[in-house]
Amino acid sequence: MNYNILWHVFIASAVGGLISLDRVALFQVMVSRPIVTGPLIGLVCGAPATGAVIGALLELLWIGDLPLGSHVPPHETAAAVIATAIAVNTRSVLPGQEILGLCILMVIPFAVICQKVDEWIRGFNSHYYYRAVDAIDGGDVNAVGKFSIMAVLNMFAVNTR
Repeated sequence: MNYNILWHVFIASAVGGLISLDRVALFQVMVSRPIVTGPLIGLVCGAPATGAVIGALLELLWIGDLPLGSHVPPHETAAAVIATAIAVNTRSVLPGQEILGLCILMVIPFAVICQKVDEWIRGFNSHYYYRAVDAIDGGDVNAVGKFSIMAVLNMFAVNTR
């Protein structure tokens, strides 16, 4: 068994989960866009050029589809993470540029599935809002921070696929 691949998958998943928080939960400085995510995942997996190509191609697909307001676009960050991790770890199976196109085609359905999961977790996390409002009404202002952190941790757990 090749433990290097398992290590790459673990690291890509953890880093991808952190980067995904940038979409709507924390920071929101556009680090979660594929043009940035691809090279970052490629860097941690040892092939930043592969990540840059995949990130650029996926960015072209979803450049105008941003998570603004209540709109939840296909999860372009998850697509970049998954496609880059697969491409880096399967270079020996299908050498050349063919693997890049294949990886991009494979992850488009995953982006839509992750979009549905993202919608679900947003709905699930809304109960923290109501609990925070109840806590404020009860005079416990410190609970707001606790519920906010719990919602962010839920987002991280779901995005670390």
